[in-house]
Amino acid sequence: MSPPEIEHYSVMRREVLDWLNIQADFRILDCTTGGAGHSMEMLKRAGSQGFLWGIERDPETLIRAQKRLETLNFPFQLIPGNFADLEALASEYGMKDLDAILLDLGTSLFQLKEPQRGFSFLNDGPLDMRMNPDEAVATAADLVNQLSEAELTQIFQDFGEERMARRIARAIIAQRVKAPFLRTSELAQLVEKVMPRHGQKLHPATRVFQALRIAVNGELDALERVLPLAVDLLKPGGRLAVISFHSLEDRRVKLFMREMATNCICPPRQPICTCQHRAKIKLLTRAVKPSEQEIAENSPSRSARLRVAEKL
Repeated sequence: MSPPEIEHYSVMRREVLDWLNIQADFRILDCTTGGAGHSMEMLKRAGSQGFLWGIERDPETLIRAQKRLETLNFPFQLIPGNFADLEALASEYGMKDLDAILLDLGTSLFQLKEPQRGFSFLNDGPLDMRMNPDEAVATAADLVNQLSEAELTQIFQDFGEERMARRIARAIIAQRVKAPFLRTSELAQLVEKVMPRHGQKLHPATRVFQALRIAVNGELDALERVLPLAVDLLKPGGRLAVISFHSLEDRRVKLFMREMATNCICPPRQPICTCQHRAKIKLLTRAVKPSEQEIAENSPSRSARLRVAEKL
């Protein structure tokens, strides 16, 4: 059975096309195909002489993207997989000397709107959060019900920047003795008891859910793995664009690009360079933010940041 259709909004679509400078005959890689919003626009510009590869971890999302891209009748290939494995995927599918690579690190609206995926506390569902439900990895429920107080605290602090991490972890431990956490609503309600809203717009469980999603899917490790691999796949003059949605991602992208654009990374007071490090990219812009119009039309885009670099 085909997955249900859900409208998807691709953030900073125009900015991505302009900064990647997509041209006819470009060889393009979308590492995070998602709903294919960016892929559609990039493939339109590349046309019949170009080619687009798209990587997608979520099987259902891959089906939707395939159907959308087929309507263009331009050459493309979608690849089921995790962009963290880009080196192996590039070898298997013949990706090299690319003109443009995109990483959109946002969670797909398809996943957020589907209660059975367990990504959101807005709709009750199983406490899962795996990007690929077929992967044999620990779910959010596994982590919440099995990790120690110290381990949960670390996850909430490192991946959610949650100030009340220890208090929330302690409450989880106390509650799961009575009954395990199986549903998103159960966890959200517990966090809200620990941290009442007091009129705040942001739900108290927002950072906890973000932290668990990142932990379940190894998102930050995958990001750190893919960035150097992406640069290696670009041809000279090829461009890499990365859209991040929270400071944990953006900080890593910023530091990576800054280092890769620097000729020497020796300590500042060291008189002679011994690192032999040479710049591989040049930065094209500071972090690009969504326009006020886009934010008005799609409020979740407010937190998006686009960084772009060109290979030397």
